[in-house]
Amino acid sequence: MYSLPQSYNQTSKCKRCISSNAYYNSACALLYPSFYEGFGIPVLEAQKAGCPVIAYGASSIPEIIGDTPLLLRELSISEFKRCCQILKDSTQRANIVARGIKNAQRFTWDKMYLQYLSLYKKVSVNK
Repeated sequence: MYSLPQSYNQTSKCKRCISSNAYYNSACALLYPSFYEGFGIPVLEAQKAGCPVIAYGASSIPEIIGDTPLLLRELSISEFKRCCQILKDSTQRANIVARGIKNAQRFTWDKMYLQYLSLYKKVSVNK
């Protein structure tokens, strides 16, 4: 059985309400081994906060996460360890964080609003 380091924190048992940003800022990485996602908002939240994301390369995640060496090719301990090894290199980690922050800027609520507004205007004109 693989045991997690002592820094692991199961957030559902926290007695105080702390913003997700505080968790992302203090985390080594967000581990997101989801088989299926409609979109993947936690991936973008973590990237925006400067937290590297280790995620399973399935469903919408490869499109959302952007260019990163931290996509799990399979759900295995060896793949997780591979990603952790990458993050031990401070230069690579800094590069991954910078690319993640830039990637998260592709998706904002304001951009989504403007895209929907444009769509609704096109639909109403074409009636």
